[in-house]
Amino acid sequence: MPEHVFRRGAVYHWRRRIPSRLREAGDPAEIQLSLHTRCLRTARARAARVAAVFAHVAYAEEDSQPLRIPPDPADRIAALLPAADPEPASLAHRLVRLLRAAIAGAVDLVQRLVAPPLAEPPQPQAAAPTPPTPVPAETLRRDVALPDLFAACVESKGQTEWTGKTVRDADRAVALFTEMIGERTARGLTAIDASDFQRLLGRLPAWHGRSIYKGLTGPQSIAKADRLETLVRRAEQGDAAAAEERDRMIGRSEMAVEKLLERLHPKTNNKHVGSLRAIFAFAEEHHYRAKDTNPFAGLFFSKAKMKKNQRRRRDVWSDDDLVRLFASPLYQGHGDARHEPGARITKDALYWAPLLAGFNGLRLEEALRIPVNAVMNIGGAWCLRIQASETQRLKTEASERTVPLHPLLVDLGLPEHAAAMRARGHKAIFPELRPGGPDNTLGYQFSKVFGSYRKRIGLDHPGRDFHALRKTFNTSIQRKHRSDAGRHYLLGHEHGGVNYEHYFSGFEVADLLPYLEDVHYAGDVRRALAITEGSEEGHSGG
Repeated sequence: MPEHVFRRGAVYHWRRRIPSRLREAGDPAEIQLSLHTRCLRTARARAARVAAVFAHVAYAEEDSQPLRIPPDPADRIAALLPAADPEPASLAHRLVRLLRAAIAGAVDLVQRLVAPPLAEPPQPQAAAPTPPTPVPAETLRRDVALPDLFAACVESKGQTEWTGKTVRDADRAVALFTEMIGERTARGLTAIDASDFQRLLGRLPAWHGRSIYKGLTGPQSIAKADRLETLVRRAEQGDAAAAEERDRMIGRSEMAVEKLLERLHPKTNNKHVGSLRAIFAFAEEHHYRAKDTNPFAGLFFSKAKMKKNQRRRRDVWSDDDLVRLFASPLYQGHGDARHEPGARITKDALYWAPLLAGFNGLRLEEALRIPVNAVMNIGGAWCLRIQASETQRLKTEASERTVPLHPLLVDLGLPEHAAAMRARGHKAIFPELRPGGPDNTLGYQFSKVFGSYRKRIGLDHPGRDFHALRKTFNTSIQRKHRSDAGRHYLLGHEHGGVNYEHYFSGFEVADLLPYLEDVHYAGDVRRALAITEGSEEGHSGG
């Protein structure tokens, strides 16, 4: 951790004691300023800038910088603060204002203090100065570094426009750009830089930051993947030394070498470039950059390109695999371990979630976050209301819907399970789950548990994961030639068209039941799910 930097929650802050000679009565003894980032690399760069300004203003001796700053701290601050800014009352408060300007990206301010300009973490050589902008300089804001432009963009958009995941994706894109291209400013980043970034992303290993690429920068990961690719090719030609070096490079990684050689998919490339395109659209809109100069405009891979580079797609579950899943100990009776045969059936998230995906088409997070009051009886039919709530977050507006429960889920006792959880005072029907991972989702840990269970019962086929159950549900309805509108509604998908959006009042529960009746799979699946008495509630395990 850089000196004087600490974390408060997930955000980095900078802290220093204010020299007593700069304080007046009532002034704080210490400065604590947010660096407005969760990225350590960005925090380190901003902390270096603000530390340089603080040191030159608060501690420089009169004869140490005779040509660059005035000898008195008050004069130093006055010389560096923009003339149009109002002056705070005390010297300490004026110092804090100056430091905030440094954090906000006043690169020119730092360069006036430090010669040579302050070096941030080692980066590729900066690009040559850009041609003068056609817009008069006085109409644009002060030029700022890319991480600081991103911080301003996030502050402007807030949580109303950008979700936490969107912010993290953009933060990742900025960090990758800085690693692979170098430090740039809002107006210093060129279309050539943007094009080079897109090209280098195409060479970046898909597993960058993980497995054998853990702890490496983008350029280092590319170099390692290139070397591994060469070694694999030589080893296939009978080069024993290359095979030995290949094995050393892979080390203890359990991942297949083909996976380690995969490069970033064009879809992920588009996501990173799209994040930067949005940041520079903000830069144009808020006068950090001239209009119509977005360097990332038009940079994206087409659907045809993405289809050509498509890796493994999710597959539907076959009836045989569904029978194997529902005839396994999880549903027929388990012992101390869920994959071992026994006499217990624990009806928790691990039991219910695959059923909700395979027979009702729910997304993973929708299934895991069902509130206890979302299972209800409407006109004699048991239904599930999916809507945004304290425990339920939705992916899109179309995700909000009320759908009938598949008769099999009713027979297996899902309404009784929800009632039992409500009687115990729980807010959700799966209270044993805890959020985790970078997006704080319930599915983060659940996916690992379900994946481990599938592996233990011999169902770890590539492409047949939890979400593939939802695809199986969709395929089963589609094969019956039902209307797309009803199928999209059950799945929580958008269904375009003027007729649907403006002249349709919605589905009744009775309209949707025939769709669910189509989802029966083979008869052996229902027989595998024969209702078992004496089930117990509990926690999901591996």
